Amino acid sequence: MPAVAVFVPGIMLAGYTETYSDVPWESFALVALAPLTLALTFVWPLTRLRDNHLQSLRLVLLVPPVVGAVVLAMRAETLEF
Repeated sequence: MPAVAVFVPGIMLAGYTETYSDVPWESFALVALAPLTLALTFVWPLTRLRDNHLQSLRLVLLVPPVVGAVVLAMRAETLEF
């Protein structure tokens, strides 16, 4: 998992600098920083949750930044091939 936390922001930075589109940088930043929201689950009271509740909480924390990034990207560009 530490490798993923390093590679995802790097891939998103490369995607931002190497792409020719109107997608805002905030979209790339939201996707790159989404794994950092999982750090909130290491706070002491949350570590005592049962496994299924902890996994649900992690999903709830991870989805909003990714959905926000997709919404920003969809406003800027269309999916025409």
